[in-house]
Amino acid sequence: MKKRIIGIMLIIVLVVSLAVTVAACNNSNKTKIGVMLYNFTDIQGTEIKSYCEYLEKNFDVEFVYEAVGSNDEAHISGLQNLLSQGCNAVISGYDTALSRSIAMCEDAGAYYAVLLGEVSKYEYLEENGYQPTLVEGMDSKYFLGGVTQFGGDPETVGVAYAEAAYAAGLKKIGAISFPTFTFKDGETIYNSFKTKLAELDPTANVYELQTFMYTQELCEAEVTQLLTNHPDVEAVLGLGSGLDYIYPALQNAGSNAKLLALGYNNTVESLLSQGKLLTAGTNNYTQCVASVFVRIWDALNGKSFADQGEDDINGIAGYPIITSSADLADFKSYIIPSDKANGSITAEELKNAMVTYNENATWAALNDLTGRTLAEIKEARAA
Repeated sequence: MKKRIIGIMLIIVLVVSLAVTVAACNNSNKTKIGVMLYNFTDIQGTEIKSYCEYLEKNFDVEFVYEAVGSNDEAHISGLQNLLSQGCNAVISGYDTALSRSIAMCEDAGAYYAVLLGEVSKYEYLEENGYQPTLVEGMDSKYFLGGVTQFGGDPETVGVAYAEAAYAAGLKKIGAISFPTFTFKDGETIYNSFKTKLAELDPTANVYELQTFMYTQELCEAEVTQLLTNHPDVEAVLGLGSGLDYIYPALQNAGSNAKLLALGYNNTVESLLSQGKLLTAGTNNYTQCVASVFVRIWDALNGKSFADQGEDDINGIAGYPIITSSADLADFKSYIIPSDKANGSITAEELKNAMVTYNENATWAALNDLTGRTLAEIKEARAA
């Protein structure tokens, strides 16, 4: 009798266990999207992950994260890992190994998009007489494009920073960025900064643009070179993660030069109040994610924009600039709030931008939404 009771109890346990497993499988049957970044620990990674978590609360979606560093093979390995987990789409922060990545996603039937930079559909090779040649993979239906930073107009950033330098009375300014082949907007911003400052103050001197490759050691070498060549430098236009790389290098060198920085971290408030930092700024990461998420969600639902041309492969994301404590307060309230329902793009605004939910949605309207300035976002939240 005891054996029969034990047997019955075991059967009950197995049935309950199976039911729980089936229920768990059913509950996890969500659209899965992979996200690949160098890391998820800086403002870029934490803000992207925070908005993805907000999307999970408002869409039937699950995000899976892979930190892939800056190595091509690590990128490919991370992508393969995401695809092996059954991701329906993958968002890469960068255009690393782009053609190869697109081919892998096409084979897996998964969509692919670049989050933190625009992509070029054509290349111009000398052997082809510099005629436009389609980049491999760009015609794949599984590739959904990239995102143009700085609101599509990086020159405006250079102008704003030049106006801040002029207001501070700066005359002797160095400039340090990442190499042009990795950050072409850096050179564009530098040139517009130099041109605008020359208009505002012909006596100001902006020194030659220096570059370094993504390590603190190489950054410090460039700062040392700048201070050696121009010991009277009053400020540095820091276009290569100014706060994370260039400011520490200036401190280590014992320089009192002020900083006009691309970038943002938790030192901004203190440095602004001390007058050591005149400008800061960063990509609106919510807008970046929103731009590619709309395209992915519509594609997964068999939808697309009627007004999107075949060469319209890059969306737009803004670049909020901080020059005062008031700007910083608005930045914290509307660009990086802990509750993304109060931030740059709400779930309701996002759904209205999708053909899946709004048959009148357009590509132009999506770019208007994801390209809004800080002032425009603040106005929308006050409405």
